[in-house]
Amino acid sequence: MAENNNDEQIFNEDELQDIMNEFETLEQEFHDDSGEPQSAAHEVVEEEGELNVSEQSNVVSMNKAKPKHSKSTSSDNSNITMSMEFPIGEKVAQIGLNPEYGFSFSLDGVELTVDAENGCVMTLPGGMTFSFPVEEKSKQKKSA
Repeated sequence: MAENNNDEQIFNEDELQDIMNEFETLEQEFHDDSGEPQSAAHEVVEEEGELNVSEQSNVVSMNKAKPKHSKSTSSDNSNITMSMEFPIGEKVAQIGLNPEYGFSFSLDGVELTVDAENGCVMTLPGGMTFSFPVEEKSKQKKSA
């Protein structure tokens, strides 16, 4: 059992004595220099205060550029045709622009089309359709 007792000890007597001597030395230094640790702590607080006072803004102002306006012309005889497909999550959206069929957007069975004849038409899966007529400016009434 005596051997078992020695195995359970974490530190031997020499190591314990060294640790105790180190504690005593630290206590003596603390009591002898009791004013210095307090002043060091006070200096740290002053330094932190100085840091707060001298904060600098990281915002860099940029010169504002004048927007370049591009002139666009509209023509009823335009022959622009465009078709795009791009992923949205796991699905693929399709966008089309055609002078004959107008604008179309399709995603997961929902279709949105805009053309001169039908206006804006939204078709949902299952066949439900919503129509929003688009009137020309010349046909709208002017209110006084």
